[in-house]
Amino acid sequence: MTAAEVAVIGAGPAGCAAAIALAGRHVLLLERAAAARESVCGEFLGPNAAVALARLGLDLPALGAMPLHRLRLG
Repeated sequence: MTAAEVAVIGAGPAGCAAAIALAGRHVLLLERAAAARESVCGEFLGPNAAVALARLGLDLPALGAMPLHRLRLG
């Protein structure tokens, strides 16, 4: 294994966003768990999250994200 410029600890949403933001550098992304959790987290992305991911270069529609036009609770 070669030396990394940056180590990101935790491969959750924040850690993955940090690794994406550091694209082009030699990043080592470390995660304690051997596999992803079975529970789904992030079924919904608010407008601020969508903007933040777009700034990181992610094309949400190209990745299959569907827009939410209306939500009814109750």
